[in-house]
Amino acid sequence: MWPSRASRARWPRADFLPRPKRSPLLAWVWLLFSVSVLAVAFDDWTAVEAARDELRGRAAAVRLATRPDAAPASTAPAPLGAAVAARRVVQGLDHPWHTLFEGPERYAPRAVRWLRLEHDAERGEVRLEGEAPDRDTALETADSLARAPRWSDVTLLRIEAAGAAAPGAGVRFELRAHQGDEAQP
Repeated sequence: MWPSRASRARWPRADFLPRPKRSPLLAWVWLLFSVSVLAVAFDDWTAVEAARDELRGRAAAVRLATRPDAAPASTAPAPLGAAVAARRVVQGLDHPWHTLFEGPERYAPRAVRWLRLEHDAERGEVRLEGEAPDRDTALETADSLARAPRWSDVTLLRIEAAGAAAPGAGVRFELRAHQGDEAQP
């Protein structure tokens, strides 16, 4: 069959044949290193999958807790405050945030610089504070935001000179509006 190791050593080696460039020991070390890297990657992957499954379970519990027709998951009554808080979080996630941030930027004149935005997602009320070069621009901002879709009850709360020390610096104004399909009482 195959010649034994002792008999192979006696046979001459040809000079024109290429010799192996790597030693078998280096190949085994490389293999062990690769397997250990794969083991660590697999361990990390299983940890991420477990965390993702846990988060999906929590999200499902929050969705179940916020549905009005849902039966409680356990026989023990859930605290009322936790259910209300979970419902507020879900309502906040369902809020049309893009129209809240896009409206003032899109419908206000370019000369207006926004300084502050306060939003009450539960009531749909928005308070905006900005600077304009003059009173007419501030009034135009209020009118154009009132005509914007999904904005209603736009009220100019205050308008005052922006800087007493620097005349001609413009005016500061504050608006209150309701953001959503209809005005909230």
